[in-house]
Amino acid sequence: MTINWKKLKVTKPEDPIYKEGFTIYPINSLNDYKKQREEEGMKNLFLKKIERNASRDEMLDTLVKQLQKQGFTIVNKKGDKK
Repeated sequence: MTINWKKLKVTKPEDPIYKEGFTIYPINSLNDYKKQREEEGMKNLFLKKIERNASRDEMLDTLVKQLQKQGFTIVNKKGDKK
């Protein structure tokens, strides 16, 4: 991976990262990470594994069903809700 330094944008002093700050903490395992996120009030999102051998339509259907189980509303390109 290369970084194009000319396209890199610098945040302004009024950016929330400077005002609100941020926390850095070590995580030793996936379970620690999950617990830390839950303590911060964030919801962990876990989706079903999609098989690589599945057709594109099957992959899409699996993804849509999993997102709907998590509470997402799926809207078609035309604006119709599924």
